[in-house]
Amino acid sequence: MEFKTKVEDKDAYLTISGALDRNFLEKDFWVSDEAQTILKRDIKTLVVDMEGVDDVDTAGIAWMLNLARDAKTNNVGVKFLHIPPSLVALAKLSNVDSLIS
Repeated sequence: MEFKTKVEDKDAYLTISGALDRNFLEKDFWVSDEAQTILKRDIKTLVVDMEGVDDVDTAGIAWMLNLARDAKTNNVGVKFLHIPPSLVALAKLSNVDSLIS
């Protein structure tokens, strides 16, 4: 799993690819250099594109929820795009689908 970022005006774009699983849960986006750049630029929205995610488990849901929580703490909105169907299904089973849509 890896992520790439770019910033345009008041929006930041985070592109995720690979496996969104327990190994990725260890990666705290908000302490990365990319996130610090976003926070310094007074970004209003973080757009997370998950089109490149090819494998997920429940830890991936936890990562998304943590990302959204931390964004709110930093006064940044989060919008998830291209959420894999398997992740949506897991979120529904966990009754947290409304938190990631």
